[in-house]
Amino acid sequence: MKKLMTVLALGAAMSFGAVAGAKDASEKPLKGKITSIKPDDDKKSMDFVIVKGKNKDEVTFVADDSATITVDGAAAKLADLTVGEVVTVTPATGKPTSIAAVHGGKKKKDTAAATTAPAADAK
Repeated sequence: MKKLMTVLALGAAMSFGAVAGAKDASEKPLKGKITSIKPDDDKKSMDFVIVKGKNKDEVTFVADDSATITVDGAAAKLADLTVGEVVTVTPATGKPTSIAAVHGGKKKKDTAAATTAPAADAK
């Protein structure tokens, strides 16, 4: 009887872990390059296509103003996204809640924070 209860408890725990793992997998981000953008007629949402991976698979998203958008780490709007930008879309399927774009595919360095030493006086 103890073995049966142990097996049932272990099976239930494994089933719960599989369901929890499935939720986490659906929330993972997807990274790719924007290849096309089509604003919708209402100007409050837009369709965009990104290409991902070596197979250059295309994934289409429909985003609206409820998504958090950043470009090069700064707050942005949907209209600020451009073809050619590398984006990370969360979640990887369904309606995006977060879109982080990097202009030109590389994140810019914060040059304003850099300081230089003053030049030595020439005598």
